[in-house]
Amino acid sequence: MNIDTDRLVTFIIMWGTPLVMMSWAYWKMSAEDKEDVRSDFSSWRFISTIGFISAGTFLMHVASLLSIDIIKISGISLLVLGGLFNTINQWKDSKKKKYIGYCITVVCDFHQSIEYIGCKGEERMTQLN
Repeated sequence: MNIDTDRLVTFIIMWGTPLVMMSWAYWKMSAEDKEDVRSDFSSWRFISTIGFISAGTFLMHVASLLSIDIIKISGISLLVLGGLFNTINQWKDSKKKKYIGYCITVVCDFHQSIEYIGCKGEERMTQLN
């Protein structure tokens, strides 16, 4: 485990500064605002989108700092999951895109089934000959 000093300084600045600023802002909030923040941050929608993306990015930076590949793979996995959940949430929020996505799915499924039937038909024709 070889830690590069330049990477360590960058890591502390990139993650330490926002953490200190958010903590300071949280402690200055009223009790009602703190409760709203806690309920927002503990919701499944926030955790599955922003939480996974942030955790994945953090793990990738830690892996880069410590030169451990398994942590980088975990970070990439969380980042991909967060991006996927974020895309799904965006599609669910937009009615027009929801219908476009549904139509694309139906067309792709129809095309796939036609190809499957055509492929089976060609196999049957070769078996008959």
